[in-house]
Amino acid sequence: MTETEYIKDLTKVSVNGYDFADYKHLFKLDKIVMSHVSVKPGESVPPHVHDNEEQTYWIIKGIGKIRLGNEEYDVCGGQAVYIPLGTEHTIKNTGQEPLEYVFFAAIF
Repeated sequence: MTETEYIKDLTKVSVNGYDFADYKHLFKLDKIVMSHVSVKPGESVPPHVHDNEEQTYWIIKGIGKIRLGNEEYDVCGGQAVYIPLGTEHTIKNTGQEPLEYVFFAAIF
């Protein structure tokens, strides 16, 4: 691998934009995925399930609510969230600024 494959500069990674959030995919490896997500104020990532990966979110800044299955939790910058395999989840930005987090996925 070259330096650009080992080290990513967030300001130089292309954005995959959606109405609800911007995604910057940093690493997509065989067993690990790492992406930076910025959820727009008032928006939510649609509910979804991963049958082949566990995820963790490291909340960088902002405030929101995350739903894991039938449970809902408040989240904010400085927190980490574990999302078990097969758990339906969604995250909503309840603040006035972008809700930013990095997600890490372990692929099975």
